[in-house]
Amino acid sequence: MKRTVFSRYQFWTCVMEEGRPFEDFSTHLQYLARQCDFAEMDNMVRDKIVFSIKEKPLKERLLREDNPTLQKVKDLCLAFEVTQIEIKKMNKAGTTTSGNDQSRSVAPLQQVKKKKFAPEPSKRTCKQCGSEHKPRQCPAYGKTCHKCKGKNHFATVCRSGQKNKTPHKTKVHEVEIGSEEEEQHFWVGELETDKVKKMVSKCKGV
Repeated sequence: MKRTVFSRYQFWTCVMEEGRPFEDFSTHLQYLARQCDFAEMDNMVRDKIVFSIKEKPLKERLLREDNPTLQKVKDLCLAFEVTQIEIKKMNKAGTTTSGNDQSRSVAPLQQVKKKKFAPEPSKRTCKQCGSEHKPRQCPAYGKTCHKCKGKNHFATVCRSGQKNKTPHKTKVHEVEIGSEEEEQHFWVGELETDKVKKMVSKCKGV
């Protein structure tokens, strides 16, 4: 005993799930239709397919057809499905290529910026060796001075002899300043320019 009413209910309520291949959906509909005892089974399957289509462009294309056959509807649906798959693949490939090109163009730019603006270690004339070098790279480190036998400097920049040098002195002669009321004598002592010391003595007036 066939349960025709229930079979037709299953047929008309069959839903085409998103992502389901059209060929699979079409085959399942034809199986259900054979249980329904439709007088025009192909037309029922055709109409059900058109009603189930969710893509607006495809549905509009099918409705423009004047009484198409089941095979015509199936061909249009399959062609649309294949086209959509190809478009997705092309878009995915295009996005990947664009991303790679962008990363290749950005990477050298970042490298140039890093190279251009990277601060260089400062160089100064070293008091220990007399040359210019980067910090903590003095060639005199650990060496013995041939002049004073001290460590960590060269004889060419040795300052041991400078400590015993006699400071340069400038002598200023006696100066006399006289006036009608009184006469005063001043004597300015030696000026040690190295130590910046001044000695000024005032003589008593005459």
